[in-house]
Amino acid sequence: MKHSLFTRNYILLWLGQAVSQLGLGVGYIATLWWVQSTTGSAMALGTLAMVSGLVGLVLSPFAGVFVDRWNRKNIIVVTDIIRGIVNCLLAWAMWHGVLTLPLLFLAAAIKSACAQFFSPAVMSAVPQIVPSEHLEKANSLQQITQNITSMVGYALGGLLVATLGIPALLLFNGLAFLGSALSEMFISIKPVMPTGKLSSAVFFRDLKSGFAYLKRDKVLFGIMQVLIIINFAMVPFAVLLPKLVGDHLQAGSEVLGFISSAQMAGMLLGALLLSLTPIVRNHHWLVRWGLSISSFTLMLSPFVRGSLWPVQLLLYGVAGAITAIINIFFFSTLQRKIDPAYMGKVFSINNAMSLGLQPLASALSGYLADIYPLTYIYVAAGVLVLLGNIRLVAIPGLNHYFGFAGRQAIPRPSVALPLDSR
Repeated sequence: MKHSLFTRNYILLWLGQAVSQLGLGVGYIATLWWVQSTTGSAMALGTLAMVSGLVGLVLSPFAGVFVDRWNRKNIIVVTDIIRGIVNCLLAWAMWHGVLTLPLLFLAAAIKSACAQFFSPAVMSAVPQIVPSEHLEKANSLQQITQNITSMVGYALGGLLVATLGIPALLLFNGLAFLGSALSEMFISIKPVMPTGKLSSAVFFRDLKSGFAYLKRDKVLFGIMQVLIIINFAMVPFAVLLPKLVGDHLQAGSEVLGFISSAQMAGMLLGALLLSLTPIVRNHHWLVRWGLSISSFTLMLSPFVRGSLWPVQLLLYGVAGAITAIINIFFFSTLQRKIDPAYMGKVFSINNAMSLGLQPLASALSGYLADIYPLTYIYVAAGVLVLLGNIRLVAIPGLNHYFGFAGRQAIPRPSVALPLDSR
């Protein structure tokens, strides 16, 4: 029996994310440009990223327990409402000239906290509302929509900073999150675990069971360990982009928006290729070595100067396409293999491990960029990604895990730990 991808629940989730992502793209460019134009400091940009990363690192492992225990729909709706309110307050503060860096860092911390619950809730909810045979298509459609809305949002943000002003863009960001929450209120997602009071003993037992489940999956655990280093090395490419545009290219906010949009356009292309073609099945090397290729293209960006800045669009576009292919394929694989009762915990632990060294990398990137040329930092980051990628492909059982060594199913790891009701 064939099942449709476009169920009522999936459409509502998809629409909500599309609206919020458009606002997020506009608000992201506005925020970064406010920091760059107000302080001119790479350290301030690094600190902003570090604050978000630290909050994610602390909360991610614990958020997964709540995602598996609580109603995932309520988590999705409430976190979008909070982020909408925070962005509206930021717009008000900026309009009245009372916004300071500490206030911006506090807002970033709150929004990052919401994201730690929102992201695993969405990733865990998708397999509940989408048939297994449509997971790649569902994830690709979400990625495609995210890329289109982000691409438009980044471009609009860069172009409208000078005309509408940063406060108006942040207000739009806040209203977009509130609109997203409105759409998500009508989604129906069944709890996967019993309801009841979540005691501290049950909470820590659930947390321990998530780590035990993950450690039994030796290939996935090995991948996550390597990704700590790779994600650390990739941080400068994102954190230092405003400085690359403002100081290195001597360009304005519109160029920052164009380059960010180019990366989203590349991710859109990657999602389309994955959903419409057998690109991974025919080219396994994209998953195994794609991170090195992506980082190499970004490593070239500080060597492109002056009137040649449009070449940056190609570099960031290629990096975005490969990144999208890897991410969608990886998370679709996990959604099939992870037990639904552990999915929130595993995705949260993955977020925590991915964020492990990112706060340090953000602060270090900002500090070093105020001292050394960007070319040195970008080249060092690219070399570190290559070394991490070499270790990644050496993980025993990696090809089998992703189905590159045969199409047989790989069983979910089992953990003999009781899961009490909350």
